[in-house]
Amino acid sequence: MDLLDILKQSLSHEERLRKEAESNLLNCANENFRSLLITLSNILHDQNIETSIRQVGCILMKNLISSMNEYKGKWSQLDLEIRNQIKGKIIANLSNSNNSIKGVSAMTLAGKLLKLIYERNLQDRFQK
Repeated sequence: MDLLDILKQSLSHEERLRKEAESNLLNCANENFRSLLITLSNILHDQNIETSIRQVGCILMKNLISSMNEYKGKWSQLDLEIRNQIKGKIIANLSNSNNSIKGVSAMTLAGKLLKLIYERNLQDRFQK
């Protein structure tokens, strides 16, 4: 099953299918975080893919990038070139004509920004 199918399945009305998709997405994140983020950014950027799939992919990307739990630090371990490629696709979608895609792209950037602010505030507290 490819990632597009898993994302479609995550939107299913059937709880069993949604849980299966969630499990598959977690496995993808644990097995190859880098590849998952690259693929999700490509899905977001592909205007031929259904909007709801692009939205759920972007929300997953936001959650992975700004995670404070099990994926914390994985984003910063990626090569700078890969991070810039992913950020570039997110930023490019801020001018997308589809307001839904524009909105989830802004939400993804805001999530990452909030995480950076939070981490800086923690660092400042420990340095005092």
